[in-house]
Amino acid sequence: DAAMDWLETHGLVWNPEPYVAVGSPSAYAFRTIQGFTGSHYIFKLNQRARERGVRFLYDQPVTDLLQDPVSGNVNGVVVKSKNHEVIYIRGNAVVIATGGYSANNALCRKFNSEISALMPSTANPGGRYLDGAWGDALEFTKPFHAATVDLDKIQKICFLGGRLVDYTGADIYLNKNGLRFVNEGASHGDVLVELLKQPQRAMWVITDSQSKKGLSLENKLADGAVKKFDSLRQVAAFIGCPAETLEETVTRYNDFVLKGADKDFGKKVMLQTISYPPFYVGQERVGVHYCCGGLKFNEKAQVLNTSDEPIAGLYVAGEASGGVHGKDRLGGIGLTDAVVFGRIAGREAALLERASEHTEFRYVPPRSRSVQELDASADFEPTSD
Repeated sequence: DAAMDWLETHGLVWNPEPYVAVGSPSAYAFRTIQGFTGSHYIFKLNQRARERGVRFLYDQPVTDLLQDPVSGNVNGVVVKSKNHEVIYIRGNAVVIATGGYSANNALCRKFNSEISALMPSTANPGGRYLDGAWGDALEFTKPFHAATVDLDKIQKICFLGGRLVDYTGADIYLNKNGLRFVNEGASHGDVLVELLKQPQRAMWVITDSQSKKGLSLENKLADGAVKKFDSLRQVAAFIGCPAETLEETVTRYNDFVLKGADKDFGKKVMLQTISYPPFYVGQERVGVHYCCGGLKFNEKAQVLNTSDEPIAGLYVAGEASGGVHGKDRLGGIGLTDAVVFGRIAGREAALLERASEHTEFRYVPPRSRSVQELDASADFEPTSD
């Protein structure tokens, strides 16, 4: 509740009715009235950060952490500028929020033998977009002997782009023969078990014009991840199954919806029939979705070393942290590590940063190695928000 209240103070307006997120056992997830889920959070927080004078450095990757030679505390980061200069950004605290390692297939396979070389990240299944979850947090913190936890707990789910809704009850999952094979409202893990039994380990997801689609609809139609058809017979021809089989499957499911009981798989949440064209269909396979493992940390979001002692000046939030969700993450609770511990990490880091007189930028050109100083305190002040 505190996380939602805090987001509300930054401009989000919540729909008061909870919903069943895909992969969750009950209705505990909330969306904003705009219905744009995560993208709306980012937009509002980005807007508020700019209003508060936060400085963003784009296309300038962090390459390492800095350490005070006397105290041993983490006291800044090393950044590679657009001009290929090395920039030292110094401060009393660093918050690592680099994400997990789902985009780093080699690293995923190192930690978990069930991950295959052909298993992409669900954030970038086609390899066309930026996916920064490369495990940078693990590499940066090695010299500090940072402890890790649950690195082998990598969540695999069957959502690589063919699905259009993020809630249960508005679509059905079919195998290549046009038959339902699972309770679509089950957990990610349970759906995965049944999917792996299907031909080609793939499924087709079908919804109709009644469902509430996300912002990705137009992009998915444009790049072919989702197709739109005027009839179920056209859908069947696209899938490659008998039209009569698909029509019987959908008719049977719609009858369950109207009667309020799924006699085949026990699905509890059925919000609509699949009956109003156009129909939308996309294929789903298994992909790496989320890394439950990461840096070990305490209740103050401080990164711990292998002796379970806090590494002074170093904090973590988001998917770079480990142990929040255990061996698997339920759908709809990503705010826990992102916002709950993000706020804690930000508050604790701000308390440390305020103890210093200013935040210092040092530019170190790679050839001359001469150092130029720039005092950034005039337009940047850490806050506890």
